[in-house]
Amino acid sequence: MDGSAEVSSLIEGLQSANDSTRQLSAFQLKSSVTKPAFVSTFVNSDGLRILDRAIQQEDGKTLTYALGALASLLQQGYKDLLSIEVVTKVCLHSRHFKSC
Repeated sequence: MDGSAEVSSLIEGLQSANDSTRQLSAFQLKSSVTKPAFVSTFVNSDGLRILDRAIQQEDGKTLTYALGALASLLQQGYKDLLSIEVVTKVCLHSRHFKSC
């Protein structure tokens, strides 16, 4: 699967009405955001907005996976693109983020 197809599939999955699909997509995203080419395509495909929304709406394992993906993106310098709602939720689930 090429990068844009992978990104499209994960973005679609994060927005699915099916809980299991969203969870699997968040899990796969957590692994995929370690690849610079994927991240570039993800960011250019409005993926940060989708991830932001997922973090605001999810809980349980899906939220844990989404926060893991976010942690990786933050380490890569995507700090300025977060909403205050996501920052608040991250701090409430701060086991991923030592600075909260």
